[in-house]
Amino acid sequence: MADFTAMEAWVASAVRWLHVVTGIAWIGSSFYFIALDLGLHRDRNLASGADGEDWQGRGGGVHHIQKYLAAPEQMPEDLGRFEWESYVTWLSTLSLPGENDWEAQAEGPSRHYAEAEGFADVQDIVLGSCSMCHSAEPGWEGLQGAPKGVHLDSAKGIAENAKAIYLQAGLSRAMPPADLSFMERTEREVIRRWFRAAMEG
Repeated sequence: MADFTAMEAWVASAVRWLHVVTGIAWIGSSFYFIALDLGLHRDRNLASGADGEDWQGRGGGVHHIQKYLAAPEQMPEDLGRFEWESYVTWLSTLSLPGENDWEAQAEGPSRHYAEAEGFADVQDIVLGSCSMCHSAEPGWEGLQGAPKGVHLDSAKGIAENAKAIYLQAGLSRAMPPADLSFMERTEREVIRRWFRAAMEG
């Protein structure tokens, strides 16, 4: 289950990036077609029956574009469509539960972590290595508040952020940043054992 938590975090990150990239593509194509419509010449009585046309240059070539208000007599088999960006953006939105939803659906109430074997040791580690920044009144110079509003200066705060602690300080060395508070490798192992015990319990 603990390894599933890491996989879940990777999948969530991939879906977020997919959402961002397809959203940018959707907005970009929308602006392109708006600009295309505004630039069409509609006063040329085109023999093709098109409503308007435009000539554009890009990438060393010249593009001749015509817009039809209704489908022409012969539709090309390879008609390009610009719909996938919007569909994928909306579908990825539906696949993005909030952080609290992940917690509620995959991990259960925070009390489960506080009661898991090894929590007291993890609490000592987090209080010694993380709470100088992640507290109501950070002791680290230059911080006006806890990063991302995450408070790790109490048992409740540690239990509520169990998954983040496991991913950021147990599985990886992302936290503490640049290992400024010198979290030992053995301490990271204690965090991993605690979280896995909670997930298996």
